[in-house]
Amino acid sequence: MAERIKTAVVNTGSAVHRHVSDTSGDLRRFADTMVANDARHRLAFHRIERANPPRFTGREELGDGIYRTHEFTPDKILSAPIRDPERNVVGVNFPSNEHDSKLSLRFTPEAYEAVHREYRQGLKIDAEKEGDPPIWKLGKRIRAPWAKKEQLVFAKAHGNRDGYDIKIKVRSPGKIRARWITVGIDGPTHGLILASNKHFKDAVKNKPTATLIRWDCSTAAGSAAPLSAQSLHSAGILFDSWATREIHLTTFREEFGGRTILGHGSLMKVDEHGNPTESPWGVNRAPRIPPDTPD
Repeated sequence: MAERIKTAVVNTGSAVHRHVSDTSGDLRRFADTMVANDARHRLAFHRIERANPPRFTGREELGDGIYRTHEFTPDKILSAPIRDPERNVVGVNFPSNEHDSKLSLRFTPEAYEAVHREYRQGLKIDAEKEGDPPIWKLGKRIRAPWAKKEQLVFAKAHGNRDGYDIKIKVRSPGKIRARWITVGIDGPTHGLILASNKHFKDAVKNKPTATLIRWDCSTAAGSAAPLSAQSLHSAGILFDSWATREIHLTTFREEFGGRTILGHGSLMKVDEHGNPTESPWGVNRAPRIPPDTPD
């Protein structure tokens, strides 16, 4: 089995500074749906008139501290759906390095049931041979802080405490064919990209009262995850959002047409005996809209 199971470690490089060129107000005009609480505490969906798609900016790292800024629209971003065992869309993956699958990710029935109640302790084991990369494994099962939530939506990307990496399609001057490049974006941009992404919007429509689980590294340790959550909330998607302060791990099996998710976990702080001492997960709560009251 070891030969068929690979561990996808979401771990990006150095932090970069990014910015978004459109405000959350612009996004509201084109979003398909906005979620709000009505007077009876039910979820109400309001269709919003489409407008021109938003334009985002990200920075391509060229080396030696040099960056190139790119402007792009949602249709130029590489993404793939995350599916439950019945192939319903339950999230989005943003592949951005050569080892990432560009096809869909799908939970096994066992993994999908488990992710609703637990995560695994991530383990980093030093290689026996000097110079070889470390080995990453999933260890003991730990009750997830979102264990009581029935509806979950997932967003997977390479990240760090300051932002995220995504791939975009660009066409260089004088070139006929477009190419994919990796750019860095900040937290607010990431939240707006989520809200504009077709796969994520499908997941939201399927699970309108969901909790968002972010599968990216260390974004809760800095501004990335909190600002992404705020941006998503400003776009009208009022999900509580969980992210880890440590390296996130995913195990999967290669299959025709994509990868099958077997499990996930996070590195953790441990005591001298290797026992976890605190949860690596942080949460950003969505604003609670009070019910309307009679005049």
